[in-house]
Amino acid sequence: MVFNTSNNIRIFTSFNMIKDFSNIHSATPDFVDIDDVLFKDLKYARIIELISEKQQIPLDEAMDMLYSSPLFEIIDDGTADLICRSDIYLADEIIRMHNTSPEN
Repeated sequence: MVFNTSNNIRIFTSFNMIKDFSNIHSATPDFVDIDDVLFKDLKYARIIELISEKQQIPLDEAMDMLYSSPLFEIIDDGTADLICRSDIYLADEIIRMHNTSPEN
C-alpha cells in the first residue's frame, strides 16, 4: 500500500511491516512524536486492509473510503480518542457511514 502524506511517500508491504519509511524526520514537525505518526499510519493501513476485505474492493478504493470519510478527521485529530477503538470497529463504522451517505 502507498500512502502519500505531507509529500512523504511511505510504502507499506503489509499492515505490520514497513518497506520504506525514509525522510520522516524532515517531513514531520519537531513537536510530533515519530512513534505517534508511525502508530497512526500502521493503524490506517490495517483499517484500509479490513475495509478492502469486508467490501471486496481494491486497496486504493478502500483507502479513498477511509480518507474521504468524515470519521477520518475525527480519528486523525484525536477527538474522542477514536484511535483507541479497535481496527474492526473503525472499519465497520467507516463502511456503515459510506453506505448510508446520500452519494451512495
